[in-house]
Amino acid sequence: MTTLRGATKLNVRIQLITREGHVVLEKVVNGDVRFIGDNLLATRNLAHNIAKTINDATLPVAADPASGEETGQISK
Repeated sequence: MTTLRGATKLNVRIQLITREGHVVLEKVVNGDVRFIGDNLLATRNLAHNIAKTINDATLPVAADPASGEETGQISK
């Protein structure tokens, strides 16, 4: 977090990782506010930007373990 002349800037690196350890999204997200002493607004702005980044991302479709594909089992 950086505060300069009343402006607060947050830069956060986010990662989404599968259970298998594969990184599916990695990005630096910013949050900032131009008003003096309003760090909570900068945090809210950052959370909004993270949520938007995740919603806009093209993520892989998870395999359905009940189908037997993940476990190698075949349903009868």
